Amino acid sequence: MRLLLDHCVDWRLKKSFPSHFVRCASDMGWERFSNGVLLAAAAGQFDVLITTDQNLRHQQNLAGFTIAVIVLAAKSNNSPTCFLWSQRWRRPWAPIKPASIVEIQAP
Repeated sequence: MRLLLDHCVDWRLKKSFPSHFVRCASDMGWERFSNGVLLAAAAGQFDVLITTDQNLRHQQNLAGFTIAVIVLAAKSNNSPTCFLWSQRWRRPWAPIKPASIVEIQAP
């Protein structure tokens, strides 16, 4: 699976997905893109955008996009919190469908 970490997600989380192709928005030169522009740029190159932006689901209509979104929901997006999420990611993911949003609550 091809994963893109949004600029608000700690880049060190790339290590949490050893069997996937993972890039950060900053790796792609996309760290200043708004959500809509980021989704459009990532579609076709990535399968999933991982973000901590809990407002994305209210701001963007994913209909027509070929990318899914995983929202990491917590009060903080600091490294320790994000690494706790990674423990949940180690189990097999249910099939994530394009144009869908899946929210993962922090432990």
